[in-house]
Amino acid sequence: PERFYDSNVGSPLDSKLTEEMDIFAVGCCIAEIFLEGSVIFDYSQMLRYRMGDYSPEDTLKKIGNPHVRAIIRHMIQLDPKKRLKAEQYLGIAECEGEIGDSIKAIFPPYFEDMYHLLKKLLDPSF
Repeated sequence: PERFYDSNVGSPLDSKLTEEMDIFAVGCCIAEIFLEGSVIFDYSQMLRYRMGDYSPEDTLKKIGNPHVRAIIRHMIQLDPKKRLKAEQYLGIAECEGEIGDSIKAIFPPYFEDMYHLLKKLLDPSF
């Protein structure tokens, strides 16, 4: 939500894009896939979420898999510093705790091998 702003408050457009912003966007995309095209935020909800006045929890409850819900919640949390790196969400790098358990439940152990194989095929410099 770092890139969304209220015109009365000012524009963050001068700030650079970060990996944490990408992780937030990926969380929104994953949610939309599991919600069969429904979004978890419209623009006004995003602004309210950013201010702490909105929770997407009712929408997330529609996602049947609790591990997917946990990963999405983690990816869209307000504090960008608390979001993991992409490698951690993919299970390629270790992470601890409840979110680590959800990641292991979603990405099987062979995912890392497949990831590296596909990356090598798509990016020969890898």
